[in-house]
Amino acid sequence: MNADDKIIEAEFFLQKIIENYNEFPFVEYYFHAFVTSTRSIADYLLEDYNVKYDLKIPDDERNFRKKFKEKAYTLGDAKCPQCGFLDERALEFDKWYDRQITKITSDNIGSELWNKRNFIIHRGGGQIEDFSQKIARDMGIDIPKGVAIQIQSHDGEPNRSLPTTTIYLESMAYVDLKEVCEKFLSLMKEMVLEAHRQFL
Repeated sequence: MNADDKIIEAEFFLQKIIENYNEFPFVEYYFHAFVTSTRSIADYLLEDYNVKYDLKIPDDERNFRKKFKEKAYTLGDAKCPQCGFLDERALEFDKWYDRQITKITSDNIGSELWNKRNFIIHRGGGQIEDFSQKIARDMGIDIPKGVAIQIQSHDGEPNRSLPTTTIYLESMAYVDLKEVCEKFLSLMKEMVLEAHRQFL
């Protein structure tokens, strides 16, 4: 499996989230699988370039990222056997990879899901809720599950529905789960596509 395959896997779980959007707890199961798949795209991309640049980092290496960086810098000081020039491709990729991770983690959604992946997966963070049920509970009323609450507009704008399935993110409060997932996957896909363009 490579980074492109992980994108396909993440897209599969995103589709399952959409199909089961108001179905608790199934939407949570698919969300956890989605976060794992999507966050792993960057790791798989690094492995793709481990192979491409023949870094030969063993499968049992416990700190793969650190070892990749060490090997890339070592190769950056070595001469290419075919051409006799310094082979800086792995070093250039490594620097680019760091910039891409910074770009992803600078985005509110990217940062939340990137940095909290282990917390979300192993400790149950990233609370997913039926937002309409939460609002109804807070107001002390009962409404059927999956029913959207409409916000009445007083400024001439059309009424709008609150999202029914949300995730709580510290930097953004309650956000539509589907939008969060689509944004995170988009950031990861952009990274892979850019790698394909720059480092053929």
